[in-house]
Amino acid sequence: MAADGDPPDPTPAFLQAEDVVRGLKFHVHDEPDLRTGMSYGGTQTVSSVADGPVAPAVKLPANQANGKPVTKTKVVGTLYRGREGMWSWVAHRITGVLTFFFLFAHVLDTALVRVSPDSYDKVIETYKNPFVNLMEVGLVGAVLYHALNGLRIIAVDFWSKGPRLQRQMLWIIVGVWVVVMVPGAFFMLKHTVETLTGSK
Repeated sequence: MAADGDPPDPTPAFLQAEDVVRGLKFHVHDEPDLRTGMSYGGTQTVSSVADGPVAPAVKLPANQANGKPVTKTKVVGTLYRGREGMWSWVAHRITGVLTFFFLFAHVLDTALVRVSPDSYDKVIETYKNPFVNLMEVGLVGAVLYHALNGLRIIAVDFWSKGPRLQRQMLWIIVGVWVVVMVPGAFFMLKHTVETLTGSK
């Protein structure tokens, strides 16, 4: 939660609670390093409620006032912890971009039907190779994850218990993704494998 006078924090609640330590504030105390003349960050104030990692060491010059160190506050920025919530956020963006480009390419090749049916047939023929088949499996996996994680994000945003249970919901959708993708990939790749091995 932002302090009085600070701008509102745009980070989603499920990231604030689990994966982001925002606005790290280091207070320089009277413990300067005798070798370097630098003071170390002693007390930190963070806005995250999660048990985040130890903040990175920050060294600031020890300012003197009447022979005594003066306390300073430095806002370092945003520190990502690399936990489940952050990686689900990254994967959601990547799968969204992949899905967008697939739809864009699909619209283009479908438009060829009216412009040049022969060109359309040639394009479709190029899709009939093992590499494209493997890409199709990856595309299905991306769309499935994006859809499942989208439902989780909706639950986090609109369900009162969502932010507290967001990690458990993430592992649930991962389990559902695996259960659906394993047999799906088997049937999608079956024809390609049989063609390559000559068993069909």
